[in-house]
Amino acid sequence: MVKSLRPEPLWIPSTTQNASRVQPLATNPRPKNGTRRAIINSILRVSVDGIVPRGVITAIGHQYGRHPTSISRVWDRHLRSEVAGVEDGDHISHMKGNVGRKPHDRDELVEKIRAVPIQQRQNQRQLAEASGVSKRLVASLLRDGLLHRVTDRIKPSLTDANRIARLQFALSHLNESTMKFDEGYVYVDEKWFNEDKDDRAYLLLDGEEPPPRGRKSKRFILKTMFLAAVARPM
Repeated sequence: MVKSLRPEPLWIPSTTQNASRVQPLATNPRPKNGTRRAIINSILRVSVDGIVPRGVITAIGHQYGRHPTSISRVWDRHLRSEVAGVEDGDHISHMKGNVGRKPHDRDELVEKIRAVPIQQRQNQRQLAEASGVSKRLVASLLRDGLLHRVTDRIKPSLTDANRIARLQFALSHLNESTMKFDEGYVYVDEKWFNEDKDDRAYLLLDGEEPPPRGRKSKRFILKTMFLAAVARPM
């Protein structure tokens, strides 16, 4: 047996009564299960052989702050469920699980992302634009563990000859006979623009590896430099 809530005394508004007793309409048109049960009990208390007197639906709508159409739907479902043999009628909302945003097929999203080159998956916005998947879904795949953020660094690929050449280059700049200070100073500043960078993050799927990026050193990245010099006239 479903425990019924005690209904409030039924009040049918009239032109001679204070209109302030009318409850404002609820912003949510779907009453909760407890309110549905109370509405049914209120109608059962005044109905005669299943027939509802005129004005009762409107009065109960005012009493619970609901539109009369909502009250009629609750009552009609109760009558249909009783005819179908449901004990005490059906007053449970069927909205749960049947409304809201439907989940996307994760396999389909993964295939769309897999078709995007890894070089175009360095952040969520870039991946969303390249794959046609919204940023919200990309973030959801990251939370669910289907996407992984992997940081890749440039791998050194120096040979023994490279190491010897670097050492000789450094030793060639040692000159103890040079002057340590001079009266003339030139202030030099530069701005560098790199073709690549040492650290790059990628959004990868299971089983994927970041693209190989091998150079002699991270200092072998192609650079473009703007040089400026400022000196005081002698």
